[in-house]
Amino acid sequence: MSDLLGQWPSVAELLPRYPMIWDAVAGTSRYPHDLPLERLRPLAKRGFALHEEIEQAWRAMPRTGAEPQVVPRLGWSHTTIGSAVWDGHALKVSKKLPGWLKLAGWEEDHGDGTVPAILAVPVEMDGHDTSGWRARDRHGPIVSADWVPGLAQVYEDRQKLTAARGEEREVALGLDVDELHAQGSAIPLQVRLRGDRLPQENTLDPSGLAVWATLRPAHGPGAPVAEVRLAWNGEQGSYVTELPSSEPGLYDVAGE
Repeated sequence: MSDLLGQWPSVAELLPRYPMIWDAVAGTSRYPHDLPLERLRPLAKRGFALHEEIEQAWRAMPRTGAEPQVVPRLGWSHTTIGSAVWDGHALKVSKKLPGWLKLAGWEEDHGDGTVPAILAVPVEMDGHDTSGWRARDRHGPIVSADWVPGLAQVYEDRQKLTAARGEEREVALGLDVDELHAQGSAIPLQVRLRGDRLPQENTLDPSGLAVWATLRPAHGPGAPVAEVRLAWNGEQGSYVTELPSSEPGLYDVAGE
């Protein structure tokens, strides 16, 4: 697998371009291209250089007022791989936020299950108003055009828009499930309630809420393979379950 991926420059171009790796030996953070891994370093350096080239070209573009406007969409509520630890021998990825970075208000933004939220905003748009950028979808469905009417409404209401950074996270279900599972093994799944508009803890009993997960084939007949109600785990602060193993193939998981 490593040999194959090493032939695809686009894989390295998708690596984070911020120091998301903690070097436990040196006690400092590192970029992917800083690691002493000869299989990774050259690819990571070329991927990083490409993004620097894109950034420089964007900044050098003449501003006439007619250039296209970039409107990012970032998933925020789903647990996402966003950091890693290097112990001198192996690199271990993690779904924890990189606490060694100054997240500056992004502590509640996780990701869309594939892309961390802080990586979804182009570097040239740092400091821009992020109102209307957040989506509750995971990585695949986030490209749906369903959000376009809402975006148009944001533009119409721009003059009276008062939402500030960090106050626009509507209630959402954050899904934590890995993309790949071995044949014959159960599928662990975890769901958290996230959002700025959640009721106060003393008025909400999460153990009484019904949270369900449905597993169905991504293609072909739409009949569910399994429908499971998740159990509340007070120690973890989340709903948990295991979906049954299924025949090899591509499946969709939906929560409600």
